[in-house]
Amino acid sequence: MRPNRYHPENPIILSILIQTPEQASFIALVDAILAAKAADSGAETADLEEKLDERVYAWYNLTQDEISVVEEEK
Repeated sequence: MRPNRYHPENPIILSILIQTPEQASFIALVDAILAAKAADSGAETADLEEKLDERVYAWYNLTQDEISVVEEEK
């Protein structure tokens, strides 16, 4: 297991892991979630979050077994 190298003052990690074309789709989903929550902190964003999860799972080529482990941890 790789150590978590993310630090709030060093968001460069994501730009290294995600190439530019793919990055746009991730950013669009995160921006939509953040905008909805900024407008209404109780906004329902489960559909957007699920789409984001699916893209992350696909990016890392997770198997269904691996996805199940991640989903159990939520």
